[in-house]
Amino acid sequence: MQTVRWLSFCISNAVTRSVVHFFPASVNVAGPYAAQCKLSLFGKDIERKSVVLEGARFGQPDGFRLDDVFPQLQEGTSGFFGLEFELSTTQPRTDLSASTCVIELSSRGQSCRFWPRRYIQDTEPSPRSALIPRTAATRSPLALKDPFSASSLVIVNGTAEAFSPKFLQRRPSAESEPSLLSLDSLAPATVVEFDVSELATVGQEPVECSWGLVRAAGLWLSEPLPEGAVAYMMYRDVVTRRPVSVAAL
Repeated sequence: MQTVRWLSFCISNAVTRSVVHFFPASVNVAGPYAAQCKLSLFGKDIERKSVVLEGARFGQPDGFRLDDVFPQLQEGTSGFFGLEFELSTTQPRTDLSASTCVIELSSRGQSCRFWPRRYIQDTEPSPRSALIPRTAATRSPLALKDPFSASSLVIVNGTAEAFSPKFLQRRPSAESEPSLLSLDSLAPATVVEFDVSELATVGQEPVECSWGLVRAAGLWLSEPLPEGAVAYMMYRDVVTRRPVSVAAL
């Protein structure tokens, strides 16, 4: 296996900047061989851009700010963007599955780091798809609303077709069957944030905790996302709106 790939989102605005940290590693090669990085940025208001960077080495951590790689992020383009990050090598019989990648959302002295969803590209072309999820398992996130945090779903559509994500929700105190959470359709090559703090917890009886009243509801995908699309649960500070935590589903 000579290629590993991650699909994530990033944020660029006046307050928040995105940084990619990565560690090229091989389970069967110990030398500091060269690795190649390819980044593709896409979003609603920008044309898909790809950049190839040289200089990465096996066993050596590295990283960069996205606005240093994509100048359009320094020119006032702001919002959510999709990011595809790929590590590859020309070394024969090299297994890059031990490599890791971390996305950092830096907001004026505060940072939120998370592991993006990884995909693996086989060296032999597959008739099914070039992108194969590393694991079919998905997490069941918790939509929260309390005095300090708000939760949202961030859906990355890296495919060439529109689709509507389908989530089921169950409230802890509800005795009825899970209900469908209605979300708008996503256009191709876009990233959308859905605020689910109110949507998922409406009608839910609050639980009194030491820090205030808390409402919660469990969410899970009712059907798999298309290949080339991923979902994340993001928690924000309700006052500053800065990202506090992110988890891939």
